[in-house]
Amino acid sequence: KKDFEVYVDLKNAGEGEFKTEILVTSKNPNVTVYEVSPEEITVSLEITREKTLLVNVVTEGTPAEGFEIGGMEWDPEKIEIKGPKTAIQKAKKIIVKAELRGKEKESFTKKFMAEIVDEKGIPVEEFQKEKYEIEITVEVKKKNDEEDKNDQKNDQKSIE
Repeated sequence: KKDFEVYVDLKNAGEGEFKTEILVTSKNPNVTVYEVSPEEITVSLEITREKTLLVNVVTEGTPAEGFEIGGMEWDPEKIEIKGPKTAIQKAKKIIVKAELRGKEKESFTKKFMAEIVDEKGIPVEEFQKEKYEIEITVEVKKKNDEEDKNDQKNDQKSIE
């Protein structure tokens, strides 16, 4: 590993896909490189772009029985992403899933990982290794018994 240096010269390369020669030099003066296989490699270069996306928070699960979500706040509210032009064009939203386990009886703040997704909600592959952490505060409050009774009455009236 330490006896050879393998590289491609991209000094004058522009955007696009092209073949370029694989260059190998020996760091050992007693070794001469006669042949390289493969001789070329296909390289694809794209301009790096930036884009700011709003963070969208969705909840999964519910608080403990008799409790409900009163509201949510998160930070940051938007994130600037950087990447290849084609990946930036695919990126449409940042989704964070705030998970509730059915045991929460009081408000809490927790960090959750965000995903960058396309217009269909599918994660954009080029951003899968990126880690975007969003701190979410979820307000958990006791359900209003009066509201529950009114909801039950309204449900009964709609049945009749």
